[in-house]
Amino acid sequence: MGHLVSQGLSQGDRRHLTLTKGVKNLVDILEHVLEWDWVHLDKLALMGSSFGGNVILDYLASDEALEVRGATFKSPCIDLRESYLQELGTDGMKTWQQDGYSELTGLNWEVIEDADASNLVTRLGKIKVPLFITHGVEDESVPITQSRTVRNIVYGIVDLLEMNGTNHHYSARDDWDRMASVHIGWLKHLFFIK
Repeated sequence: MGHLVSQGLSQGDRRHLTLTKGVKNLVDILEHVLEWDWVHLDKLALMGSSFGGNVILDYLASDEALEVRGATFKSPCIDLRESYLQELGTDGMKTWQQDGYSELTGLNWEVIEDADASNLVTRLGKIKVPLFITHGVEDESVPITQSRTVRNIVYGIVDLLEMNGTNHHYSARDDWDRMASVHIGWLKHLFFIK
């Protein structure tokens, strides 16, 4: 799906990439993929990182969500305002709001307003599919408390692996390889072990 740092690698205008637009894009993708006769919901899992995780969680918490087999997340964001506040600080957020656009994020302020309006935290309890989350304890972009909130609200079907010493990019030591390995293992279990 996407990541706070690597968004904008498509032809779309990144400045206007709201959560609402991200969810609409996901719905469009799912509708297209499910037209293929060899793709079935019981064999489909979603994966998202950071903002992409926000998109998938928002979708799964909606009344329109299809019941896919499950979803995995790398440091999912559920509160864009909090995440950008952690990155930019109070002054950076004020400047962004006043200017309507942030050079540092490459986004219009409408992105924050749209995410706030989604009120995702109040809808997380609607999620009915198993979730697996990895999150670095030292994440400098998305506070680990956001993944803990998901685990606590979507209780009983969320596995959360908190990775000590790991940042948002999983760039230290062998963090990336360990993260990828546990996601693959979880997906294997989800699909192949009864």
